[in-house]
Amino acid sequence: MRIAPSRRLSAVDDPRLLWTAARRRRSAMSFHSWADLLRRRLATIRRLDTARATVYSIETVTESGMFQKLARVIRTFRAHRADPEGIIAAVQSFDAVGELLGRGDGTMRRRMLESETGRHFLDERHDILAIVSNRDWLRTLPEGSLGREYLRFAEDRQFFPEDLAATVREARAATGGFVPNATPETAYLHDRFRDLHDIWHVVTGYDTDMGGEWGLIAFQSQQVAYRSMMVVAFTSCMRVALHGRLDLVRVWFEGRRRAKQAPFLLALDWEDWLLRPLDEVRHELCLDPPPTYRRFDYPESWKAAAA
Repeated sequence: MRIAPSRRLSAVDDPRLLWTAARRRRSAMSFHSWADLLRRRLATIRRLDTARATVYSIETVTESGMFQKLARVIRTFRAHRADPEGIIAAVQSFDAVGELLGRGDGTMRRRMLESETGRHFLDERHDILAIVSNRDWLRTLPEGSLGREYLRFAEDRQFFPEDLAATVREARAATGGFVPNATPETAYLHDRFRDLHDIWHVVTGYDTDMGGEWGLIAFQSQQVAYRSMMVVAFTSCMRVALHGRLDLVRVWFEGRRRAKQAPFLLALDWEDWLLRPLDEVRHELCLDPPPTYRRFDYPESWKAAAA
């Protein structure tokens, strides 16, 4: 019986021949082909290394900026604790914490835009400081009016709005006298917020002792969601409360409650409200009766211990 000769195996039939053929093709590649492949691989590696370095650089800068902000918060907190009644220390602490927690910029603007009067003041940059510092004009107002009561308040304590403005600008000298990292509109809103502070002392009924200041700050910061001001002032208030003045916590939360029931004071036309009787103003703004609380002023021993 004749045996048929075996068929010659092809590369398709034998995997070993496939591997041999592939090796021959690879070995047939020119030197230039290998060099081009190597260049492409090296370029890819360099791009990846550059991307990693960029990400690392961004993270490093971000971390460094965060550490700087935290260091500033700690530094200003210590200064404020050493000088708890000082305006400069308080403002710098508000600004430092504001870089982390916010200071109410968006809320101020949004609530100003909700009323026609607020929009007008934003457009015209209405200068309230020129009005509340004009004591000759305030003296012409009727007895019992908000304007006359405010004048009496300022002269009795020698607390004048232009002096407060100058002190706050001194605290912010590093940023040109304005709140840090602010647009012109934001800077205007914070200046208006500052210049109305003592008017609001009179309207809300909080005096200028530290208990009254905390009550008013609770009121102001609640109205504009000024979180950094809330944190700094409430921390100071709680420190005193834990030393036996728990009643001051009630003053704080009462200020917040009154802020919620009152209209948005920053947007009001105070040139008009100054003409009205104080009792009428308080009634119209849902701020009567005035609060009753026990005064608190820091004793010298506290300041010496903090320093």
